[in-house]
Amino acid sequence: MMMAEPLEAVVPIRRTLAETPSTASNPAFPSNEDFQITVRVLGWFDDQRIEDFKQLIKPITEARLAQVDSAVSTATFWLDGQSELFRNATPQQQLERLDQKVRQATEHTIKLAALKSDSPSLQAENFKIQGLDCRACSMAVAEILQSVEGVHWTRASFGNGQATAWIDPDQTDRQALLDRLQQRQVTVVE
Repeated sequence: MMMAEPLEAVVPIRRTLAETPSTASNPAFPSNEDFQITVRVLGWFDDQRIEDFKQLIKPITEARLAQVDSAVSTATFWLDGQSELFRNATPQQQLERLDQKVRQATEHTIKLAALKSDSPSLQAENFKIQGLDCRACSMAVAEILQSVEGVHWTRASFGNGQATAWIDPDQTDRQALLDRLQQRQVTVVE
């Protein structure tokens, strides 16, 4: 997977055992070789899906969910630094490997991306999408919007049939998003 976004947000943070959360489900980690990573969550991620998300990723033994913020579609994970999956991996490789595990666990309805530097001038563009009624559709709409230059992050929910793109208005506008959705035969209800 090619990563075009800056990766400063996924630089590993080494922690000592004393600094780790007391809610550790596996006493063997976090340890002083573990990393914390915060990522953007793309796809069918919204308030109603958080519990589903937690359950779906539970089998990923090399990572443990530490925090979720559905308002800005981010998740923070502890990565097991002793696992083959993350040992000696660069921050980009950590993200790619975690993303692959999350995609598999969620049947490709959620993907992870690096956090981009959010500018204070971002504006939200909301769309009511006809037929946005399943997890796969939500993921597809989020990816379509994310592919537009100037989109910093997206969120789509089949629960309410809405998608949101946070854009830099100096780089793109609502019409460019509508055009891309139309090109991909997505119907927006105005």
